[in-house]
Amino acid sequence: MRTLSFLIVFLLTLPAYAETFYTVTRVIDGDTVVLNDGQKVRLIGVDCPESYPSKKLKKDAERSKQDVETIKALGRRATAFTRGLVEGQRVTLEHDQTLKDRYGRTLAYLRLEDGRNVN
Repeated sequence: MRTLSFLIVFLLTLPAYAETFYTVTRVIDGDTVVLNDGQKVRLIGVDCPESYPSKKLKKDAERSKQDVETIKALGRRATAFTRGLVEGQRVTLEHDQTLKDRYGRTLAYLRLEDGRNVN
């Protein structure tokens, strides 16, 4: 009986932990999504090809020695993949040490409701 009382007291003193779930409302590109609260989330550890003209697209073309149209096509495929995986899905966020990037996007790992890590 004493052990049971101790266990009950111990469990009652544990901090309450409730995961916050968000819904992915839009996929911007293969590595950036928008959540239902308006946050733009950049997936940590993921760097997809660009789909639109930008300095990064030109730099990626020079670095990879691929033409810009090929890189843009790969970017569209990455966006479609991410969209099919997470758009409309409930997710939780796991943060690393840095919470925001230089563009103000939240940096995070996304976990689907079933526990799969999107990143």
